[in-house]
Amino acid sequence: TLLAERQKNDEEFAGPPWMRHRGGRPRFSPEVQALKSEAMEVVRLLTIAGRMSFQDPEKMTRLRGVIERTRKDLSDMIYGAGSQQGQPSSPSSTASTNQADGPTIEEA
Repeated sequence: TLLAERQKNDEEFAGPPWMRHRGGRPRFSPEVQALKSEAMEVVRLLTIAGRMSFQDPEKMTRLRGVIERTRKDLSDMIYGAGSQQGQPSSPSSTASTNQADGPTIEEA
């Protein structure tokens, strides 16, 4: 029995962590995999839009608006749309409005 348990443990830990499946079940559901694919597509589109906006101030302004709205929506979803005790909705809410002090798309 000890040998069988040892072999089971060896099989369980074979391969890199992202390749391990316990109980034969997939690690992520199809919904999570689809969401990941969609998020990667959004990143790809943001990258293309960023490159296109380097020489066009109007596109740069539009892109900044898209990023600002997206950041706000995600922060609201993660931290809650409002405060429970009159505090800002997220710890990063003041930091996100001061992002102009950080590196710009041109510098990145």
